[in-house]
Amino acid sequence: MVKLSKALVMRIARIMVLSLCIGTVIGYLSFYMMMPSVSVPQTNNPSLAVAGLILFVVGVLAGALSEDLESMAIEALLGIGIGVVVSWLLFISPSANPDIIIPNAGGYIYNVIHAALPLIILAAVTLFIGGFIGGMIMESMQAKGASSVFDKMDAGKKAE
Repeated sequence: MVKLSKALVMRIARIMVLSLCIGTVIGYLSFYMMMPSVSVPQTNNPSLAVAGLILFVVGVLAGALSEDLESMAIEALLGIGIGVVVSWLLFISPSANPDIIIPNAGGYIYNVIHAALPLIILAAVTLFIGGFIGGMIMESMQAKGASSVFDKMDAGKKAE
């Protein structure tokens, strides 16, 4: 039986939480790019530039909360996969598109990936660049004496 250390479990939990946050944003943005008339805010022409800016900000925040660059890369890749699943779940929702009939689940998945591919590529680039910038910002703040939110939480648990 493999015994996991508490630090490893906390690292995995941190990666999963940040991946879920990134994936939720990517999923909603890709659904918004596919069906802007049923999303909030409702529009006819979704802007890829605004989606890129949102993904960049999410990347900077995730990079600032990540432990290191390796964790950020794992979070970004997991987040993209989770984003495709979230977008697929929104796409198959009957309240979102009651008139679209696709006979099998493979057709839904193909439509989601095909429609969201530009956003997925944009997400990969902006998350890595934003994550790197966020990590550099956090390292410079830690060099000045500030600590991350998670370090404060870990220190609070150690004091108990």
